[in-house]
Amino acid sequence: MKKTVAILLCIITAFLLTACARGESALGIVQKVSEGFAFKYGAIYSDEYGEWNEFCFSPEMKELVFGANAPKYTYIKAVSGYFSRDMVSGAEFIAAELSDRSKRAEIMAVFYRRAAKKLDADARIWCEGNFVFFICHENAREIVEYLKREMN
Repeated sequence: MKKTVAILLCIITAFLLTACARGESALGIVQKVSEGFAFKYGAIYSDEYGEWNEFCFSPEMKELVFGANAPKYTYIKAVSGYFSRDMVSGAEFIAAELSDRSKRAEIMAVFYRRAAKKLDADARIWCEGNFVFFICHENAREIVEYLKREMN
């Protein structure tokens, strides 16, 4: 009986380690998308960089993106985003990883308010697992399709 339990625990541990290793970070997703599509004249900001990095997604920047309630969104595990410096295109791609999947609707509402400000661009919001994405790019539909393929 002890041997069976030990083997079962080893199998479960191996499965969990494999599942965790396969997981993407918000920063990794943003980097892949920005490299795969025509994002230019901008930079990637991430809270995974740390305060010492000039491209840190700072609390002030979170407030600009998520609004005045940003400090209340404690369930945001990580956030990274590409922001264009080119005021003509205004391309953005934001990936927010949530620790509580049940809060996706709240972050989606924040992103829908952000999309409403982007009247002259194709802005989309999409969710997969614990991630909520804001996509503002001329190839937004293709980016969503890319994310569907890569995250499954």
